[in-house]
Amino acid sequence: MQLTIIDDEARVIDAHVDGDRVLLDPADFAVAAGWEVKPEGFCQGEVCVPMLAPTDVLIDGRVDLFATMSALDRPVLAALDDAVIALGQRAENRDHALRDLRAAPFELPDLDGNPHRFDDWLGKRKVLVAFSTW
Repeated sequence: MQLTIIDDEARVIDAHVDGDRVLLDPADFAVAAGWEVKPEGFCQGEVCVPMLAPTDVLIDGRVDLFATMSALDRPVLAALDDAVIALGQRAENRDHALRDLRAAPFELPDLDGNPHRFDDWLGKRKVLVAFSTW
């Protein structure tokens, strides 16, 4: 099954859905979430998070996306019927943003498809309207 996984950008990844598990090949997990599977754990650049119980996050050589994101302290919002998964920020990053009252940088298209960065309106009042058909 192909899933759109949204993190810093949206990426379409081949995934295996097994009940309540979304399993990704390690290379696809690295593309989707930015973490590589290494013997020392999940690594992003020089930073590695040890896998305390590899059998909880690695199933038949595939990465269990939900279990891994939980271990990395990142919430996940999944709409598998629509083939979309959004990865949230770590609690530390969310707390920092709340303290600073500053949104994380992101880019969205307008109604004509032209991209706009949130920071383009720095210092101006803005209203972001979001809705879903779920």
